[in-house]
Amino acid sequence: MAHYAVLGVPFDADAKTIHRAYRRLAQKYHPDAGEGSSSEKFQAVAEAYQTLGDPNRRAIYDQQLLRESRPDPEPLIPPRVRAPVVSPPEPGPLASIARQHFDPFVEFEQIFEQVFRRFEALFF
Repeated sequence: MAHYAVLGVPFDADAKTIHRAYRRLAQKYHPDAGEGSSSEKFQAVAEAYQTLGDPNRRAIYDQQLLRESRPDPEPLIPPRVRAPVVSPPEPGPLASIARQHFDPFVEFEQIFEQVFRRFEALFF
C-alpha cells in the first residue's frame, strides 16, 4: 500500500509533517472515536506511520518505490537461446561391426604416438 498516499503527505515531507498527518488521521479513524471510525483505516494509518516515521525504514521503503517505478534496463547482450536437446539416433546392427574393424580415434592415437616418438628421438 502507498504509505505516502495513506497519510496524505508528499514524497519529500519532513518528519514533523508526517507526524502531524498521522496524529490527525489516528484521531479521526481510531476505533474508539465514534462516528467515522474504522479499524481497517486506522491499521493502515498506523502501518504507514510505522514505516515513514522511522528514518531507516523510510529509506528502505523509498528505495523500493524507486526500484518499482523504474523498469529494468534492457540487457546489452541478449540472453543465450539454448538449442533443443536432440538425442542421437540409436545405432543399427552394423554399427558394432564397423566399430570393431575401424575406429578412427584409435588409429589416430597410434599414428600420433609414432610421430611423437620420432620427433622426440630427433630433437631431444
